[in-house]
Amino acid sequence: VEAIVPTQYDVRQMQNDVAQHRAGTAMAIWQVAEQLKVLLSREGVTSAEPGEISVAKILQDLKNYTGFNYEDDTDQLRILRREVDALIDPEIDRTIEYANDLVASGLGNTPGVAMGGSDDPLELPEVHWVYIVGNAARYPRVRERLLNAETGLKIRFLEDRVANVRPEDFKNSVAKGAIVAMKLQRMAMGMTVSWDQDLINRLSFDLVHETLGKAGDQVLFETGEQYASSMRRSLDIPPDPVTQKAITREIVLSRRWPGEARAEKHLIFRFREAIVGPYVVAYDDDIKSFIAFPDRKGGEDERVVAEPFEVAPYVAPPQSGKI
Repeated sequence: VEAIVPTQYDVRQMQNDVAQHRAGTAMAIWQVAEQLKVLLSREGVTSAEPGEISVAKILQDLKNYTGFNYEDDTDQLRILRREVDALIDPEIDRTIEYANDLVASGLGNTPGVAMGGSDDPLELPEVHWVYIVGNAARYPRVRERLLNAETGLKIRFLEDRVANVRPEDFKNSVAKGAIVAMKLQRMAMGMTVSWDQDLINRLSFDLVHETLGKAGDQVLFETGEQYASSMRRSLDIPPDPVTQKAITREIVLSRRWPGEARAEKHLIFRFREAIVGPYVVAYDDDIKSFIAFPDRKGGEDERVVAEPFEVAPYVAPPQSGKI
C-alpha cells in the first residue's frame, strides 16, 4: 500500500522531490480525514463520503506521479461511523482510565483500600464538575463512552455533573481557566493563589526505569524534582544470567504522568558496546539533557546522551513523516 499511496517520508530530506511529494500526499489525506471527522460528528449521521474534489485531486496526483490508476468509482467511497468508533474506542477508554486513576489517586484514597482494617472499600472522592474539552469533544462517541456505566468515569451522578461547555470554547477552555485563576491572584477576595515561578524547571512526571524480570519499576526521578546537575541516580545493569557476560546495549527510561497507572517509553540511551555493572543516570545542566555513564572514576568521559524514544508526541502525524 505504501508504494501506491506514499505517505511516509524522511523529515530530514525535505529538499528532495520524492520527500516533498510524499509529504504533500500525507497532508492531503490528513485533510480529507479531518473533513470526514467533522461530517461524522454531526447528530444523527451514520456515514460520510470524502469530498469529491479532494479525493479526485489526490488520485490524479498519484496517477501523474506513480502511474497508479484507481479504477473504482470514487462515489463508492464511504466511511461508516461504526468503523471509526471501533478504531478510536481503545484510545477513548485509555483516556477515561487515566481520568479514573487521577480521581482515585489525586483526590483521595485509592478505592478498594480499607480504613482501620475494615473490609469495606472506600468511596471514590467527590467530583463536583466534569468538563469535556478539546476538539475531540465534538465527536459523539467520546461522550457515549464517558457516560457508559461500564466503561465510563466512575463518578456518582455523572450525567448531572457534566458541565456545559460551548463548542467555541472546546479548544481554549483550559487557557481561559488559567486566566481566571491569574485574575484571582490580583483580587482581594480573602484568598491567595500562589504560583510556582520555577515550575518550568521542574520534572512534570516520574522518570522510571523498567526493571524487566523484577517486581515493579524503579522510579529514578520524581515529579517536581528540579532539573539540575544534582539529579543523579544509580542503576545496576545485570549480566546475562547464564553466561555472566554483558548483553545490555540500551537503557530505556519511561515517564509516568501524575494520575497514570502505566508508564510510557520516553528516553533511550544507546551504547556502542554491551554494558554491565553500576551506571549513573544524571541530568547535565549545560546541554539540558539526561546522560548515562559508568559509575567509576573517569566514567563520565564515556557518557551517552539520552535521545527521545520516538517522535515528539506534539508533532502531528502528517508532519512527522508517518501516518
